[in-house]
Amino acid sequence: MRKSMRTTFNELVQQNKKEIMQDEKAIETIEARLDERHEQEASQSTH
Repeated sequence: MRKSMRTTFNELVQQNKKEIMQDEKAIETIEARLDERHEQEASQSTH
């Protein structure tokens, strides 16, 4: 039996990045989450 080729972690990360960059909705979702986090951090630092 032949040993299957395993994908390295870095290869998986690069593959995921490529897929996300091609998915406009995923980009918008990520940007919205980042905006929410920045707003939360800004409001916590002012209190």
